[in-house]
Amino acid sequence: MAKIETEATVEQQKNELWEKAQKSELIERLKAGEESLQEIMDSFLSEVKNVFTKLKRISCSDGRVLPVNGEAKLGIAGEGILLSEDELDCFIDECVRQGVEGVDSHEDCGAAGMAFKEDPKGEVKADDLGKTFAKKLAERAKLDYGHITLRDMTGKIHNERVLCLDGTGMFNPRALLEGNKMPGHFVCSGCGFGLGAEYIKKEVPALTGIALGHGFEGRFDKNNKFIIIISAKSDEQLAEMTEIAEKAVEKYSDRVEIKGFVYNSEA
Repeated sequence: MAKIETEATVEQQKNELWEKAQKSELIERLKAGEESLQEIMDSFLSEVKNVFTKLKRISCSDGRVLPVNGEAKLGIAGEGILLSEDELDCFIDECVRQGVEGVDSHEDCGAAGMAFKEDPKGEVKADDLGKTFAKKLAERAKLDYGHITLRDMTGKIHNERVLCLDGTGMFNPRALLEGNKMPGHFVCSGCGFGLGAEYIKKEVPALTGIALGHGFEGRFDKNNKFIIIISAKSDEQLAEMTEIAEKAVEKYSDRVEIKGFVYNSEA
């Protein structure tokens, strides 16, 4: 009986989180169909500070994970635990070049779980694998290291309504959470830090699968699609990233749509 009550409570919480996401300004304006994403984002940029800023801390793409002290998040699944050695080397070099300051591991990390299943070693737990990886990353890049517990996260339930795939290396959608302008979201910043097509092909479908699976699940349908938002430095980059992302989530096409906008840092 207790299990049934627990499951009912979880569903109630998901319904409440979904309702909040649906009432976010971004989703309401997109569903109204009167403005493009470019127009909506341009209006947000005129109202809110630090939507584009220096990304200081590497944290998981997981929407429940917010870096310490309100710092802007450089989002990448499992802090990069799913990257190949070559990709990781490139990522670290770019993080150092751009002055990234810290890295945070976290509890209940799905990406660490994926890495654990791919290459289990001894009796170590998936979260311990994630912590060890993040600590080594901190040592290699000379970064401050922190760990985020479930108590410090926004909750146990994945509430991601959108995925922010950033090519600028500056997009900080957290700034839009206040006032419910932006719903809960994954953040994928790797394309702004030396990573390209292979990164998109692996990370974007993995996170999309979480949202459509044990996230909001069946609430996504043809009328309420999971949205991948691409922020790019140019029209050319936007077109390239869109093409790669479309192919990466092709099997989810009935419940996923991709929209993009260009950020001009000199404007």
